[in-house]
Amino acid sequence: MACAATREDRWTDTEREQVIALWESGHSAKEIRQVAQRSLYAVQNELAKLKSAGVIQPLTSKQANERKRRGEMRSYDRRYAETLQAVKSLPNTKSAGYVIGVLYGDGFITIRGNSGSVGLKSTNQSFCGAFAQALEETFNRKPHLLSRIEPIKVIGGYVYKAVRYYEAFLHSVHIGQAIRKIFGYTDEKRWCASTEYMFKIGTDFVDGVLQGFFDAEGSFMRSKRGSHYVSACSMNGQGLDSVQALLRERGYKSRITVDRRKQWKVSIHGQADVHRFATEIGSRIDYKFEKMQVHLRSWPSKPQQAHKELEP
Repeated sequence: MACAATREDRWTDTEREQVIALWESGHSAKEIRQVAQRSLYAVQNELAKLKSAGVIQPLTSKQANERKRRGEMRSYDRRYAETLQAVKSLPNTKSAGYVIGVLYGDGFITIRGNSGSVGLKSTNQSFCGAFAQALEETFNRKPHLLSRIEPIKVIGGYVYKAVRYYEAFLHSVHIGQAIRKIFGYTDEKRWCASTEYMFKIGTDFVDGVLQGFFDAEGSFMRSKRGSHYVSACSMNGQGLDSVQALLRERGYKSRITVDRRKQWKVSIHGQADVHRFATEIGSRIDYKFEKMQVHLRSWPSKPQQAHKELEP
């Protein structure tokens, strides 16, 4: 008794004509599969039947490889266009902004040919965890999390042994390319935040950028007089100017200084602004978050002084 034909075996004349048209226009079996919504096996089987019947001409090995290569290029371009649109449409959330802020600091974008990744390498586990969570919330993809010990590490002329590093990253050349296209380069010497563009996305996004950058490059410290202050450093003066522009647009008073090593620092010292920074911007790194909580629990330690600082 013959078995009943499955859907994979049944092709309507319209579907068959579509397969022929796509094949003759240079589409690969994988591309036809996506349009026809059939399995790759079913498409290849139908193509074999059409070749046997003389409806379409078989390809030489060279022609088949060229068709495959062109199909992969079209698929690559299509995925990039989709990802570019997604990055152009980033939501007005602190998590989305956090990703960009961290990339302007310690994060990285690596692109080598058709492969690439977006990630962070740090000795702080909670920092990597926070970045991984922001990546997942922004791009709806599960990041990779790694941990390893590097036997010897030289930082600033000092030699450290058995340093444990944590990494969080997404393997996606398209996301890396799209972020560079929309937000510019993120390496230390070339990054610069576009104030106008970021505020078009929204203030929550801007606050996320500030949070990410200060988590990567900043400190929340207590001065000798007992007051707290916020600061962040960079060797990129233009980039730090753009961070100060974001702060000013959000209403924070800050100042920029430069030391003998040509390292630039942006800082917030007014206690009302420091309090607001701890409340609205905050931190996703455990020890920085706790320092801010100490400040908030003690605020205002001197009610009259705090009231005076809040006055315009």
